[in-house]
Amino acid sequence: MYLSTLKVENYRAIRSAELDFDNTTVLIGENDCGKSSLLDALARVLDDDTEDGGLTFEPREFHHAKGEDSASGPIRIRLGFEERRPGEWSDKVYQPIAELLPEISKKPRKLYLDLQADAVNEGSSQATWQLESPDSHRKTSDSAVFQWLRQMAPIIRITGGMLTGHEISHEPDTGTSPSKTAPSPEIAQLIQRILESTSALLSRNTTSMSAELDNGFAAARELMETRGNYIDWGMLALDRAISEILGKDLKGLQSSSIALNESGSFAEKLGFLLLVAALLREHPEGFPPHAEPIWIIEDPEAHLHPMTLASVALMLRHIDWQKIVTTHSGDFLAAVPLKRIRRLTRYNGVVHQYRVREHALSLEDLRRLGYHQRTRNSVASFSRLWLLVEGESEFWVVPQIARLMGYEFALEGISCIEFAQCGLDPLIKAAHELGIEWHLLADGDDAGQHYLETAREFLGAREESDHISLLCDLDIEHCFWEKGYSGVYEHHSRLSPAALRNSSPAQVIRQAVKKRSKPYLALSVVEAVSEEDSPGIPDVLNKLVETCVRLAREAPARHAMNNDEPAAKHPGQKEQGGPT
Repeated sequence: MYLSTLKVENYRAIRSAELDFDNTTVLIGENDCGKSSLLDALARVLDDDTEDGGLTFEPREFHHAKGEDSASGPIRIRLGFEERRPGEWSDKVYQPIAELLPEISKKPRKLYLDLQADAVNEGSSQATWQLESPDSHRKTSDSAVFQWLRQMAPIIRITGGMLTGHEISHEPDTGTSPSKTAPSPEIAQLIQRILESTSALLSRNTTSMSAELDNGFAAARELMETRGNYIDWGMLALDRAISEILGKDLKGLQSSSIALNESGSFAEKLGFLLLVAALLREHPEGFPPHAEPIWIIEDPEAHLHPMTLASVALMLRHIDWQKIVTTHSGDFLAAVPLKRIRRLTRYNGVVHQYRVREHALSLEDLRRLGYHQRTRNSVASFSRLWLLVEGESEFWVVPQIARLMGYEFALEGISCIEFAQCGLDPLIKAAHELGIEWHLLADGDDAGQHYLETAREFLGAREESDHISLLCDLDIEHCFWEKGYSGVYEHHSRLSPAALRNSSPAQVIRQAVKKRSKPYLALSVVEAVSEEDSPGIPDVLNKLVETCVRLAREAPARHAMNNDEPAAKHPGQKEQGGPT
């Protein structure tokens, strides 16, 4: 049972939204882009604990357009499920939906769960729902089927801070439920040891962090190994759940590539223990046989050291169950395959999803992008606009010039990216795919003219002035020289007055760079610009900053209007590429 799509209308902050999912999907976006509302909608359908399968919605859950008192319309939530492989749903465990399904074909079969709740002025609204096969057009609203579906696809939701215990508002319930039996006393004791050790580690309420970690880790190992002595439902369910975190049994870890045995590092053991403890807090009873839980892990980086976050990320890769992760960590995002990232924006209640389409980037594009942007400047993936500059000088100068003008690039969502080594093509392609605005600052030399022509090929119907700025001078150093800042370079060149008289601007600048460095000179120029009697900011840079700030601020609205516009393609781009 694989969740393939989620469509939401008129729920909380969302007027409309549609997402598609991989086995692992990473959602990124600004704080008000709708991530939490989308995940809440998914959890409301699959994680409600009412016995009869009924769902009710309060008036506050209905979307209201800005300035409107009445709800925009009924809440509609559609979940799309697919077979992981053709014929998967022919297994007897899927008998409750057998009558809905068409015959097995070469393509995976699909099911849609549709839920609707009409808006009410007072009280709660009872939702109606149905499960439909789009191929056979057969439907059902049998509550028993709905409950079966929830058991087959339960939610494990780990919100920000829960890995470290910061967001825990309740004690784990190790009791029974109508469909489950309580864990044996031996198992309950091991669970308690794991939770107590995790709590002691996180609160540092222990005399030995290492000994406490070993104790908790040993309890987790023993919890797995007791299955030979205590064959009950609870043990089998927990065994399967914890095995999922590792991707294999703890007994077989001696040959594991992650080597989580007694010699494992502190961070590795702690990452494993945090995931196990979070799972036990949420679902101490485990899951029914054949269930395929959906992990929702929100901001795993919260309160975690980077080493521990790396360990948690490693463990997540070994979990076979479907995972939906949100993050604001550039380091975490850099380790995620590009095709699994969904960048979300919201404007007037409409959430837009951006993702890199299959074959949009070639293998060479991906290699260059992976190293020069995703690894070295991973935080730029969260930006609204990429300012593409050739080298060090521009990288240091332009953000400082923006500060002198009263703008902070980080607050505006603008990232400066050096493109000379990566090349323009991969960066502009990726920006188009992910819904990120871009602007090129090119030198006035021959290389700059080449970059200008390359960027023009990606413009499509876009305004050139919005995306390209060209220096009238050879480079940014010559630009400042010509605008009245020659004295900065003459001073740092350390040339004698006679040598200065006989040297060209290019020679003086080269000598200044040799004696100092481009970053040092860049900051020296900015310092000179900030002085009261300075010639001021060069017009081209003033206009550049104003344009970038405007584009960044307009980005949600611009992309909402142009959401259906296909990404521009480089005329020489091949139709095929590698997997992203």
